[in-house]
Amino acid sequence: MYSEEEVNEKAITEAGIDTDLYLLDDNFQIAIVASAGGPLPKSVSSDLPRLERMIAYFRSLLYPVKLFLLMMFVN
Repeated sequence: MYSEEEVNEKAITEAGIDTDLYLLDDNFQIAIVASAGGPLPKSVSSDLPRLERMIAYFRSLLYPVKLFLLMMFVN
């Protein structure tokens, strides 16, 4: 649980960060949870520069897909 001070700080530093979290349990069952712009878990937000690099990497993977789809509909 976050203190009121931590919540206020996270609201400033994590504003606009919406990420999907992939969780795996001991039985290898996968859960996907969206942060919906809310406070991120401490294990994720403890290294924001690393998180930003990860987000940029995954967004870069989407560019070729968007370009391909655009080309499909232009012709």
